[in-house]
Amino acid sequence: MATKLYRVRSTKSDGTEIIWIGFRNVPPVRYAKAIKGLSADLDATERQRQSVDELFTYEEAEQWLDYLERHYDDLHSKIVEVALPLAPDAEALSYTSGDRRLLKPNKAGYPFPPHFEVYGYEVQQS
Repeated sequence: MATKLYRVRSTKSDGTEIIWIGFRNVPPVRYAKAIKGLSADLDATERQRQSVDELFTYEEAEQWLDYLERHYDDLHSKIVEVALPLAPDAEALSYTSGDRRLLKPNKAGYPFPPHFEVYGYEVQQS
C-alpha cells in the first residue's frame, strides 16, 4: 500500500485550474496512516475518508497524467505530492463549496476500473 499520496493539477490555456480527485471504494492508504491522530481506520469520519480517497498513489497519478496528455492538448498538468499525515480537520474537495465546477472526462482509454472514478474541480484563477 502507498506511503505517499499525490494530487494531479492541470491548467488550461485560459488560466483556469483543474484539481483532479478520485472517488473510490478502496483507500489508497490506511486512513490511520494518512490522518494525524487516528488510531484505527474505523475512527475516520466520512469527510476524513474522502480527503484520503480523493488522492492518487504515484502510479495512479502517472496513469492519469498520461491519459490527460493523450486526450487534452489544451492542458498543462503536473503531479504534486501531498504531505502526510493530513490534519485531523482535513476536508475533501468534494465537501467544499465555492466557485468550482465538476468535470467528468469521457474520452476513450479511461485508465481506471469503474469503481475508481476521477472528476476535476475547475477553479477560475483571479
